[in-house]
Amino acid sequence: MESLRKARASETWQDARILSSSSSGPRSIGLKTKLAILTFLLLGVGMLIAGGSIYWSGDYGENQKKTGLDLLVCSCIPLLPGLYGAVMWMGQAQGWHGYSSMSLNYD
Repeated sequence: MESLRKARASETWQDARILSSSSSGPRSIGLKTKLAILTFLLLGVGMLIAGGSIYWSGDYGENQKKTGLDLLVCSCIPLLPGLYGAVMWMGQAQGWHGYSSMSLNYD
């Protein structure tokens, strides 16, 4: 406990607190993060549409129907992070309480 008290009293700790508490205004999401969100979202929606059209179409055989189901299941891999990122991006842009770009900014 004594070492924690000494650490908090040090200049390094105080400088770090000052730097972390100073805010230069709301941060926006970086370009790389926006591109990743759009890529995941478009890829997931494209796979969902392709898989759904193959699976629910009556023109294909049983093997093609299985391929459509595989595409539908695999579309969740890029679609879920894309939807999550899009909601976070929209919430941050709209200024919703609790939606911050701190968890999305990788630039």
